[in-house]
Amino acid sequence: MTENIETVLKDIVAARLDVPIDDIKPEASFIEDLGADSLDIVDLAMAIEDKFSLQIKDADYLHLTRLVDAVAYVTRRVNEPPAPKDEAPLDTDVEPPSPAVAGAE
Repeated sequence: MTENIETVLKDIVAARLDVPIDDIKPEASFIEDLGADSLDIVDLAMAIEDKFSLQIKDADYLHLTRLVDAVAYVTRRVNEPPAPKDEAPLDTDVEPPSPAVAGAE
C-alpha cells in the first residue's frame, strides 16, 4: 500500500511542481530541492486531500516538507480507524412526544 501511495504522491508532486518524476526522491525537499513555494505547498496539500479523501490539518502542513514525510502522513491517515460520531444513534423505536395542545392543562 505504501508503494502505491508513494507512486500517487510522486505523480501529484510532478504535476503540481512541473518537475520530472525522476527528480522526486524520497528525501527531496519540496521547497529546497524541487523549487516549491508556500502556495505550491498548499496546492500539493489540497491535491493530496482530494486524491485520498482526507483533510490535512493546518498544523500538519508544516511537517509535509519531503516526499517521505507525505508518504508517512498519508499512509497513517488512510489506515487510521474512522473517528467516532459525536452524536448517539437515534432510537427509532421511541415515538416523538406529541406537541402540546394550546389551552390544555
